[in-house]
Amino acid sequence: MKRTSLTVGLAGVGLLASGAIAGPWTVPAGETTNFFYENGGDANGLFGDPVVTPGGTFIFSPHNFRAQVAGVGVDTVTDQLFFDIIAKPGFDITGVRISEVGDYSIAGSAEVSIGGGLIITNLDVFGIATDTLTSSPGSPISTPASGEIWTAEAFGDLSSKVPAWRYIRIQLDNTLIARAFDAVSTALVEKKGVGAGIEIEIIPAPGSLGLLAIGGLFAARRRR
Repeated sequence: MKRTSLTVGLAGVGLLASGAIAGPWTVPAGETTNFFYENGGDANGLFGDPVVTPGGTFIFSPHNFRAQVAGVGVDTVTDQLFFDIIAKPGFDITGVRISEVGDYSIAGSAEVSIGGGLIITNLDVFGIATDTLTSSPGSPISTPASGEIWTAEAFGDLSSKVPAWRYIRIQLDNTLIARAFDAVSTALVEKKGVGAGIEIEIIPAPGSLGLLAIGGLFAARRRR
């Protein structure tokens, strides 16, 4: 039994640009050693285009994935990443893992929150698996800090699915919120990186010659 993984990474800072354009990646489809991918894009233009390595690593350079507020108010930044995975022959998709990391700063009476969720849809025989993105420290975070690190994770376990899932859509929803409760307080939270892993398990299967040989063996046994 062998497993390989698809990883998704992203890094970037800045404020939400009013001119961000939603839509597909510049190259929304391709393949790696163990799977094909297609229909890649994001809803609000914050994730941007990935660079995809032959081994199945997606490297993103997101645009302005930051929420920031100074004085009474709230700033909310959201985006949705989506793409489809088609396992190559001999492979099954056994799980999807999201790992994110970023930093935050809080001064005075303020807080930040990191939220979102993972939705995996089976596109062969309809089915859905979900998980909530859970941050550490837990959101909302209100302890005063300067440049502290946060992490967040979500995992969709597909290992017990029967039949195995081989054609799926991955949707990752992300929300960053910065909130200040008085005029002298500030808050900032930004996404510095994200990683998503799709575990793909190789399922050995006989090739066409092997199937012919097995069929011949059964036929010989029946004649005897």
